Amino acid sequence: MLRENTKADVRPEAMSLDAKISPELRHLIPSLLTAVDELYNQLVGDLESGRHETAIDIAHGLKGVGMQYGWLDIAQAAFELEQALLAQNTVQAFQALASIGAQLDVARQSAYTRFY
Repeated sequence: MLRENTKADVRPEAMSLDAKISPELRHLIPSLLTAVDELYNQLVGDLESGRHETAIDIAHGLKGVGMQYGWLDIAQAAFELEQALLAQNTVQAFQALASIGAQLDVARQSAYTRFY
């Protein structure tokens, strides 16, 4: 279950997608990271441009992607972003966005070592 007002864990051992995703889906990790990276870039653009309604929709979708793949850390951060935007708390929204970016960076580095 997702919790409100919590910090996402970005320790490298917490980010091992290989360990969190079932063996049948592990081959999808590179494309998952590409998709999440695209969503993250959209979120950055939307928040910087003040398009909060669009960012809420994207954060909600990112939360769902994280839940479907078992990437609960990114799902939690996306939930926090969605809640911050709904509350119109820009400071918390940018903190959650930074957490998503940090988790994506760590996951990308981990996947690069495994797949490339």
